Amino acid sequence: MFTYIPKVGKVIVVVLTAANTWYPVLTEAQAKGIRGVKVKSRYTHGSGAPNPFDIAFSSSPDAGVSAGNGFTSYSGSGFGDAFGPVSGIYARSVIAGTIMEIITYD
Repeated sequence: MFTYIPKVGKVIVVVLTAANTWYPVLTEAQAKGIRGVKVKSRYTHGSGAPNPFDIAFSSSPDAGVSAGNGFTSYSGSGFGDAFGPVSGIYARSVIAGTIMEIITYD
């Protein structure tokens, strides 16, 4: 059974200006009280595809094997789920200038 998420969301856009640097793309304050989130990198003209990126729930996630404070990698297509990341979401990309789109559902 799927949880109902309203069809109207709030769009947040963040540019990851430097490569391999963790940026807050959804702050703790923005995440407070949300019921769902979608995160993806934006396709830009001439780029060929959306840029790959990593996400974490802390500004300094574990590298390698983690006990729950690591990160996960996406090809650019992103993810969506019915949860509210109370600590916020941090992202990085190996490509400088990656534009991240975050949609939150209240």
